Amino acid sequence: MGYARKTKWIVGIAAACAVALIAAPFYAYEHVTREMWRRPYLDWQRIAWAPDFVNEHRGGVNAIGAERRWTERTADDLEAVFRIDLREYSATPTVAEMSERYMMAEFVVVDAVYMLADRLRRGPLDDGPLRTRLEEMLLSMLDHEYIEIRASAVGAVVDSGLVRRPEVHAQLLVMQHADTSEKVRNIARIQLEHDAYAQDLERMGKISSERPRWLRRR
Repeated sequence: MGYARKTKWIVGIAAACAVALIAAPFYAYEHVTREMWRRPYLDWQRIAWAPDFVNEHRGGVNAIGAERRWTERTADDLEAVFRIDLREYSATPTVAEMSERYMMAEFVVVDAVYMLADRLRRGPLDDGPLRTRLEEMLLSMLDHEYIEIRASAVGAVVDSGLVRRPEVHAQLLVMQHADTSEKVRNIARIQLEHDAYAQDLERMGKISSERPRWLRRR
């Protein structure tokens, strides 16, 4: 290899390395950082002592959560989870002093409630009719007959940011005083106090209500 050719070869290798070094952070951002939100859904673990049907439903919920883009079909699948009739499951405690009904409520429906709140607040989710449908779906869970789900929906509505709507805030105020469950009343009070404090911090510029830029979708 001649000196000139060898020099060009070395320069070429150096240039390629430089491009790789420059591109690596961008690659990490695009293909790792921007995908971090999917990890909890992709890495979910089966509950060893739970019945197979509970884990099957949980797998379905996590599959929804891991989808990069939600569609009307996704909303249909999620709505089916929210429409699970818990009365079809036994209320008799069996494994770990939990009943089938409790496990379906806590490990399936409640997980789906929080997953929906997370998607509404932090994305990825485009605005439009689908968002409106999903918001209404979450708000409907405030009327769920199962106390644990209703209580979780209160926290999810606050986390999603929907509580900032006057009519939703008013609904939580009513629940704080009039819900039939003491647990739900207490959670509504605590969540409203938490959100009021968060708004104070936002006004003082100490925290931001904006979601991280890497979670925003182009």
